[in-house]
Amino acid sequence: MGQKEYNIVDRADAWFLDGRVDDAIELLKKAIEENGRRLLLRVRLADYLRRVGRLEEALAVYRECALAYAEKGALPFAVAIYKLVVPLLKTMDGAEELARSLLRDLVHRYQESRARADEAGRPLEDADTLPPEIPLFGDMSREELEEVIKRLVPVQLRAGQSIFKEGDEGASMFIVTRGYVRVFSLGKDGERIRLAKLGPGDFFGEWSLITGDYRRHAWVETETNVELLELSESTLDEITKRHPRVKEVMAAYHRRRTIDTLLAKVFPSLSGIERRRLAEHLREERYPRGAVIYREGDTSCYMSIIQHGTVEVYTHNLDGVKIPLALLGPGQYFGEGGALSGKPRVASVRARTDTLLHHVSREDLVTSLIDHPEILTSLQGIRLQRIGDTLERLDGSENLSMDDTGQTANGEAGEEMV
Repeated sequence: MGQKEYNIVDRADAWFLDGRVDDAIELLKKAIEENGRRLLLRVRLADYLRRVGRLEEALAVYRECALAYAEKGALPFAVAIYKLVVPLLKTMDGAEELARSLLRDLVHRYQESRARADEAGRPLEDADTLPPEIPLFGDMSREELEEVIKRLVPVQLRAGQSIFKEGDEGASMFIVTRGYVRVFSLGKDGERIRLAKLGPGDFFGEWSLITGDYRRHAWVETETNVELLELSESTLDEITKRHPRVKEVMAAYHRRRTIDTLLAKVFPSLSGIERRRLAEHLREERYPRGAVIYREGDTSCYMSIIQHGTVEVYTHNLDGVKIPLALLGPGQYFGEGGALSGKPRVASVRARTDTLLHHVSREDLVTSLIDHPEILTSLQGIRLQRIGDTLERLDGSENLSMDDTGQTANGEAGEEMV
């Protein structure tokens, strides 16, 4: 809302609290007549009507707002209103059919809005600072989406509350409909390492539902007062018995989001659209523990980003002694030198654990560099640092080797360059 609308809401709230209920309602109605697009004004009006017992009027306004949000592609707002309306309908005749009709119309309008936006090649309409769409929902059929929405459970939390901690056991995913949450981990000294800030339209915690790994891998707490929608594992299992594809859609979206996060770390200057285009050309490859990814002298022209696992980078001195250069893990990359120059590899790389990589071809890397030369500067900086480290290691490499346990010949642990 603009400042004028905020002033109207503040005045209406003050009048409502002072007992001037009719004045507050009329003030909002007049503001809505002047600017009917402001859906938040209409939601506030419905809230007032509900609180003073004018239930039928409130339900009519809530329904209009839910369908309008769905038509604009703002499904989190639409679902939040739907969840508010369903309990209110229980006091009315035909409550079950009314709830079913609202859900059916809501999903229909949302999917129609997506189809129009896709056809026009533009984002869904933005108004009232709408949250982004949830791609996960967009990939579902009407029946699948209706089933998921019916089973979502509303959760309200105040600012500063913990949702879950790293190491907790949990099997629920959450969708943010209002407010913001922060995701972080703790460093060795207990300092917070910020990982993400999530707002309306974002969701988190889906990893446990997709993989069956119920240990939380980060801390999540509320930054503001928030409204969430929770989907538990037991509920998802019930849904997938009728709609098996729902879990497949979730897994596919989780994979896309994971790759997008990796690309954002490696190529921070790329826009979301550019990252999605690059992701379409990535080649995914898995390597078992001990597999050689490439050898020194190979001419393969691609750069590799690690999603899971650890790789060892090494070379050999003139006497054929193996020289460990680096251990690289998730979120790190290697091979950028060969990808940029097209020249033979100057080191070998082997999987130290089962490893999942995403390969970026030389063509795709060069295409990204055309519009973002700062990427080349960043890659060259990392490469120069690695060259310096390599020269130092070669300089003092006498009788140095690394066995399969990561121990050097003199019994010391190999240095990790992360």
